[in-house]
Amino acid sequence: MSTQVPSGETAKAVVGKTTTAAAQQPSKAQQQAASSQAAQQQQAAATATAEEAEGEEEDDGDDDGAMFSRNVLYTLTACGVSMVTHCLVLVMMGMMVLAMPQQQVTQEIVAEVDEPPEEVVNQVLEEEIKPSKELALVSTAVSSVVGAQGAVSALSQPQVAAQQVSTEAPTQVQVDVGEVNVFKSNGKHLSQDLPEGQLGEAAAIAETYAEAMDRVTQEILGKLAKGKVLVVWVHDQSGSMKDDRDEINARIDRVYQELGLAAQAKGDALTTAVTSYGATFNNIHTKQPTSNIDEIRAAMDEVPIDESGIEMMCQGIGFAIQSHRKYVSQGNRQMMVVVVTDESGDPATNVQYLESTIAEAKAARCPIYFLGRESVFGYPYARMRWEDPKTGLPFWLQIERGPETPLPELLQIDGFHRRWDANSSGFGPYEQCRLARQTGGVFFMLPSPETNLVGRDNRKYALEQMRPYLPDLGPRSDYIAERDKNELRRFLWKIIVDLNPYDKAHSGANRVELRYQFPLKLDEFKKAAVDEQVISKRMIDYMAEAEKALVAVERLRNLEPSPRWRANYDLMLGQMYSYQIRIYQYGLALEAFMRNPMPVKNIYGPKRPTTNWHILWRKEVIDHPDPKINAWMQEHIKLANEQYAKVAAEHAGTPYENRAKFEMTRGYGVWFREEWDDPNLRRNVVVPKL
Repeated sequence: MSTQVPSGETAKAVVGKTTTAAAQQPSKAQQQAASSQAAQQQQAAATATAEEAEGEEEDDGDDDGAMFSRNVLYTLTACGVSMVTHCLVLVMMGMMVLAMPQQQVTQEIVAEVDEPPEEVVNQVLEEEIKPSKELALVSTAVSSVVGAQGAVSALSQPQVAAQQVSTEAPTQVQVDVGEVNVFKSNGKHLSQDLPEGQLGEAAAIAETYAEAMDRVTQEILGKLAKGKVLVVWVHDQSGSMKDDRDEINARIDRVYQELGLAAQAKGDALTTAVTSYGATFNNIHTKQPTSNIDEIRAAMDEVPIDESGIEMMCQGIGFAIQSHRKYVSQGNRQMMVVVVTDESGDPATNVQYLESTIAEAKAARCPIYFLGRESVFGYPYARMRWEDPKTGLPFWLQIERGPETPLPELLQIDGFHRRWDANSSGFGPYEQCRLARQTGGVFFMLPSPETNLVGRDNRKYALEQMRPYLPDLGPRSDYIAERDKNELRRFLWKIIVDLNPYDKAHSGANRVELRYQFPLKLDEFKKAAVDEQVISKRMIDYMAEAEKALVAVERLRNLEPSPRWRANYDLMLGQMYSYQIRIYQYGLALEAFMRNPMPVKNIYGPKRPTTNWHILWRKEVIDHPDPKINAWMQEHIKLANEQYAKVAAEHAGTPYENRAKFEMTRGYGVWFREEWDDPNLRRNVVVPKL
């Protein structure tokens, strides 16, 4: 309606016309006088007609029949004139009456001109985030654990028909190596409609722990202004969270001291409960909600470290809300939950219980706040370096950290093996941001750098530049349905699926990642190298076909409305160019080493003699004796650099720019480095699970 509202001079003109029309309308007295005057004119006309008839009768008294006819005619004429005159008067009065409401309508329209429009970004987000009554995922296929690395689950592989891409380029890449992120769905309907509430804040960056805790304090005070409050602190029991938890617990006194200064928090107006979750989720550390700061601190110190590596986040939050609902209703209190965690939680149970946890929080009118960590860009994991204090051996322990979207939208490999980077996404994990936003809470990003995070990237992004690239925070089932209806998105998902290195069913000869550690003995090295060259050729063939298909669907990229998905396409095309070169260089490096093995220098000293060769990236590339192959490599290096430069320029200030520069700066060549390792020592080390 607002698009039809006249504004400025146009609105004034409409008001002027309406006012003039109203001024020209006769009053009720004027209408009655006009009606009386018309009746008198009718009567005079009828009298004149009768007198004329009488005169004619005297002049022609002999013709009685003609006279009668004339009298009838004159009478009918007079009646007709009278009838027409009255009808015209009635019609005019009716039109005057019908015109009156128009003046009121015009005034109402003009009154709406000054209403300010809502922010466009908020409108888009509110349209996209629709509560779901049913968690109906596309697939129930499950990938199993890959050694100690954990499992990434994936949904069913999309099929891309030839006519959907191009008739001139191959569209069906022939390598089927499993899926990224297979999740189970319990298939149950939620028991009730999700109530509509105010949307929360999906990302709020705090520069320091003090700032994060100050924001939490402000949120509590805002609740206290409306009445009594119960704050439930929900702690992640994982070992990786210990430092963060200690840091937050050390500042908890300040929070309650500041709250104690507020009149609204006096007495029992503010009470607190403490719960935690790990492999179990029904852990309550306060006998009952309390306002005693010593009891609160003791309860937080009681939170244990769970060494299972499992975090039942959604169930832990749901249990915390359910177990305190009765206390809240009896005390006529408001409830809010503050979750302290550095991981995104167990993927399978997140999928199963995310929507029901949102429903539980909405039913309790309980906003959920997170003190959490930034998600890795387009990747579910991060790795923390841990060194065994007895042997000095380093271990890289996988933790759940993302992705920022309902499912990964980027490749899960870095060129020839699974990703080990921690490129920052600018957003928190999808489940946590969705929980905060849907319940009216806030996701606070913990500020301190994680020194043990492998490949950490502490870059921060400007909100205004990131706004067009906001992740989809709608229900995962809606996201999948929307993605699979879109040809370009479905095709990108297929390549992600086909190049997933995490599915145990696609190990061995079906691998899509290459070995990066090789034995010292030359005969063992050669045997391993020949096996890897077979895998290399198959991966290059796949990527060459994927490259052609991506170029063929560029028209779909240009029609794609989402800047995020356009960026996904742009980055993936650059990776197809560059990864072919890196894998080809991998094969050339193996060939060169077999012809001319490097001498062992024991670079770590006599106490740590070299045990194996390790492949690393480098900028220098190895030439091939065939000029055509050299020309092909140089062409693809040029194409990759141009594409990455395009990504950096078109998506400046976003993780896509950061990732494109990361791909370029690490170079396109590979070579070997000596490494010390001791499998026998490793077998005796008890490795913690974070």
